[in-house]
Amino acid sequence: MTTIGVYADEGASTWCVTCVIQSLSELLPSANIKPITAADIRPDLRAEYRCIVFPGGRDKPYQEHLAGLRNRYIKEYVEAGGRYLGICAGAYYGCSEIVFCEGDETMEIKEKRELGFFRGCGRGPVFGDFDYQSERGALIVRVRNDRSEEQEVYFNGGCYFTPESEVTQFTVLRRYCSNNSRDGARDNSHDGARDNSRDGARDNSHDGTVNGRCEGRLAVVGMEVGKGRAVLSGVHPEIGSADLTGSTSISYTSPSFDTERNKILTDILTFLDLHH
Repeated sequence: MTTIGVYADEGASTWCVTCVIQSLSELLPSANIKPITAADIRPDLRAEYRCIVFPGGRDKPYQEHLAGLRNRYIKEYVEAGGRYLGICAGAYYGCSEIVFCEGDETMEIKEKRELGFFRGCGRGPVFGDFDYQSERGALIVRVRNDRSEEQEVYFNGGCYFTPESEVTQFTVLRRYCSNNSRDGARDNSHDGARDNSRDGARDNSHDGTVNGRCEGRLAVVGMEVGKGRAVLSGVHPEIGSADLTGSTSISYTSPSFDTERNKILTDILTFLDLHH
């Protein structure tokens, strides 16, 4: 039986953990999916877990609890054939560098990270005015695959990915579309984005323009890491329409919302060799 561990220690949003377990259970009904803590990050991870998932929440506590030895165990686990899925905070955490809420005196994070599955920067939030205590910055955004098929998916505080110069060893699973706005929601991605290849064009501009400039930005990326694989997602395909009931920010999802977000999640699981 495939066993998947979902990190549920400090930093992980309880809601996101619940949504990850529910969605993966629906798509992988024969899998054993269970929460794990920092204490479970040991040298023998591969003996028990086919995949570990780091969900949305806060990246800083991940770093505080796992820096050094436990991060090394995670890297060695993936390099030896394990799987890592990082969503939102877990995606930032899987990059070699994080830039979050740049210019905000209380929330800015500009730091290196140890896992470095994606050799580059996770920069965000792409849209909106993010707030840890509310859904103020949450919205439904559209992403597209390499066949230009678009899907709707939940977003709140996530990043886009900018590779280090000359880095090409990753696969683009989804890109942000240009038609992502809600009541003038601010698009914080850098202007001048142009990314039409697997490696992606490097962009160092910093104008923080509004609406539509996210076109082509990398939203979901997959990497081969030694014998293993990792996927990082700036969006939340694990969150379904039923999970948004009572949301103070999202008042409407299309009838096809769950079908579309499950397409994203299925493509992620296929890349990770978990879905057949």
